[in-house]
Amino acid sequence: MRRTLLTWTTFAAALVLVLGVMSFFTWRMLQFERAVAAADAKASMEETIRLALWRMDAAAPVLLAPKQPTKEPPSSTAVCSRVIRMSKMRKTTAGSSAWIPCSRTN
Repeated sequence: MRRTLLTWTTFAAALVLVLGVMSFFTWRMLQFERAVAAADAKASMEETIRLALWRMDAAAPVLLAPKQPTKEPPSSTAVCSRVIRMSKMRKTTAGSSAWIPCSRTN
């Protein structure tokens, strides 16, 4: 009877030790998985922020660049005088006339 009691006591102590170690490692693995999930969420947020900053950085030069004065189209009188000069320089034959797209003709 004494030997049977010693066997069961040893078995119970080993069982408690194994269950304690397994519980400890289970608890640590759950902590690790929560930490990995938090790190993934933080990395995802940082990636989103990085992309937003990249888009802002790409758009900033367009928004902040000084406005270059646009070259105004030539006035109609300048165009007409240029057309008139070109038509005078061109040699026309005796029966043809040059079409000049302005109100005054010389």
